[in-house]
Amino acid sequence: SIRLRGQPMSQSLFASRVLEGRICLTPEVDRVLEIEQIDDLLGRYIGGDYGDVSQIQEANNVQAVFEGSKVEGRYDVGGQPIRVVTEAGWSDNAASAVTTFLPQAGHGGCGRG
Repeated sequence: SIRLRGQPMSQSLFASRVLEGRICLTPEVDRVLEIEQIDDLLGRYIGGDYGDVSQIQEANNVQAVFEGSKVEGRYDVGGQPIRVVTEAGWSDNAASAVTTFLPQAGHGGCGRG
């Protein structure tokens, strides 16, 4: 389950916007992840655990949560590298929050979501 209590206000806003916004999966990710794995990654992501990112990306994410700009996480799920990206503009309203699960080097359209 996804928990918001005890988070700083900006992280809670980010979490609520992501959960109220659109979450989509590229077809490649849709084929390799189970719904439980997606839920786990999403919980980590909105909780501020951005996975295997550099210290610079971690700092950028912390700043992005305050500014409403692009946030990105990188995770390894059973040897499959996965990126989770929320595009800039997510703080404006939930309708503008689009979070995409992508293969490590991929980009593109969404599958289920």
